[in-house]
Amino acid sequence: MSTVWDVEECETYVTHADPSRLNSTPGNFDRLNLFYKPKCTSQGSPIIEAYRGEIPEKLTPFRYRRSTEKDCTHFFLDDFRFECVWNRPDHYLEVFQNRTVLSPDFSINFDYNVFVQMWNHYRSQWMGAYWQKKGVNVIPTVSWSNPETFCFCFDGIEPGGIVALASQGIHSVESILGFSDGVTAMIEKVKPEIVLCAGKFNNKYIGSLGNIEVVEYSYDFRSHCYGLK
Repeated sequence: MSTVWDVEECETYVTHADPSRLNSTPGNFDRLNLFYKPKCTSQGSPIIEAYRGEIPEKLTPFRYRRSTEKDCTHFFLDDFRFECVWNRPDHYLEVFQNRTVLSPDFSINFDYNVFVQMWNHYRSQWMGAYWQKKGVNVIPTVSWSNPETFCFCFDGIEPGGIVALASQGIHSVESILGFSDGVTAMIEKVKPEIVLCAGKFNNKYIGSLGNIEVVEYSYDFRSHCYGLK
C-alpha cells in the first residue's frame, strides 16, 4: 500500500541551517572558513603582511606546554598535529593573543595533486592573515615542493620583513639542489630582509643571499624546540 504524503506536512520537516550553527557541532557547515574574507592577491592568495618585529630566541612546537609569551610557535610538524587550527580558528586565536607565531605550513608535497598543494597554500595564508587581522604577531612561513609550485607558493607573502622556513630532512644532493632552487625563487619574489631557518642553512643552500641575514636555530631533541645557536 502506497503512502500519500501531505505536502504541507512534509515541508515542516525540511529546515535550513540556522546561521548560528555554521561553526558549531553538529552543524559545522563552514568547513571552508568562509566567514572571514581576507584581502587577497590577484591569484587569490590571502595576504600576510610583512613582519618587522623582534627576532624570536626560541621556536616552540604547536601545543608545547612549556611555551611562554616570549617564545614563537612553529608548525614544522605533521599536518594532523595542527589540523585543529583550521577547524577551530577562533579557539586558537585566543591561545595566540599577545604572542608571536609562524604561519602554519600545511604540506606542499611534490607527490600531491597540484590543486591539493594550492589548497594547502591557501589555508596556510588564510590562517596567517586571519590571526594577523586579530592582533597576533605573525611571521610568514615559506615552503614549496618542486619548481612547478614557485608560481603560487610564495603568493600572498608581502615583500620585505622576516620570513621563516625549515631545512630538516635535507641531506641528499638532490634535496639540497631543490632547497637551493626554492630559496633563490623565494628571494626573487618575497625579497626578505631576514630569513629564520629551523635547522642548518649555510651548508644546505647553494646560491647568493646578497644582503639578506640568515638566523639559524638548532634543534633540541629533549625539548623538541629550536633555539638560537
